[in-house]
Amino acid sequence: DIAFAERSALTETQFQNLIIEKLQNKAVATRQADVELNEKEVEQYSLARAILAFDPKSGVKAGFESEVSEQIARTLGKSTNGLFIPQQVLERDMSAGGTNLGKDFVQSINPGMFVNYAFNTTLANKLGVNFITGLRENLQIPKITGATTFAWYSENGEITQADPATGQVTLQGKRGGASFNYSNMLLKQSNPSIETYLIGHIRDSVAVGIDSAVFNGTGANGQPSGILTSVTTNTVTGTSFSHAKSLDFPAKIATANRLSGKLAYVTNPTVGALLKSREKASGYPSYLITDDNKMAGYNVFESNQIGASTLLFGDFGMVVVGQWGGIELIINPYSHAKSGLVEITAQAMLDVAVLDETAFCKSTTVA
Repeated sequence: DIAFAERSALTETQFQNLIIEKLQNKAVATRQADVELNEKEVEQYSLARAILAFDPKSGVKAGFESEVSEQIARTLGKSTNGLFIPQQVLERDMSAGGTNLGKDFVQSINPGMFVNYAFNTTLANKLGVNFITGLRENLQIPKITGATTFAWYSENGEITQADPATGQVTLQGKRGGASFNYSNMLLKQSNPSIETYLIGHIRDSVAVGIDSAVFNGTGANGQPSGILTSVTTNTVTGTSFSHAKSLDFPAKIATANRLSGKLAYVTNPTVGALLKSREKASGYPSYLITDDNKMAGYNVFESNQIGASTLLFGDFGMVVVGQWGGIELIINPYSHAKSGLVEITAQAMLDVAVLDETAFCKSTTVA
């Protein structure tokens, strides 16, 4: 608590890191992965079978998968009309006609090979963003917003008590999801590669959506507030971007006493290519982003998750993602039954919080 931070002379950053670590450890006891399937059960689990079982006309039974979903629901303290997917299955390494997914899988000469969708590269985990899972209620993270002031007194003068200013950051679950159709013909294939694809596509769709919210969430229309929306203090004009401007990013954060932790630049491949070809000084064969993907001494990460002309730098340990439950599937075998399709909606409850926006600096005009 705050009193412990004072007794231990912790800095604001050390205090927040301690709070996050304790919350993460506490969440371990209730997170979805605690269903703890053994290796044989993980292999036995069939998402395709579980989906087909929602259609009474299919004749497919999914007793094991239903039992696992019910166990997860009890662990989370919530019910579902659909299906909870165990985390271990998500980590396991569409229609038969027209333009729907599945045609090429069903007719493939070598069904063990297929080309998956090229999702954007996700960045949050690589950058050290904190994930707290297994939440059941709003999450409030204490925050020291002002330091105790040190002053000088006479030998017998009474030292004035001045407690540090405090506040809190609140995370509240926000619902996000994706909906797509799969054909009954595809789901009935016994090929293990179809099962791998099905799980991977759902997992990656959700992961990319969560990752995008970390950076781009607007805070409006039910979205979390991502980093780029939250950062308002430290900005750099990016036109005619130069070595001096690359140094402005860490300089501004150092001014806010935040130049520590999990520091890195993030941008998109177009800006990355521009800065890899731009010389630090005219006629000198040294470029802003070096061959080892560093700029101003810090690692640079690239993904299409980051918008056009955008460059972001900061301590990504200052970002927290809270997750209430896991991935929940709502399965509808009726709406498109005449077309032989099953509608699947994957949804999750999450929120994003930037603990201190002065730990970041951004530019949205890099050119």
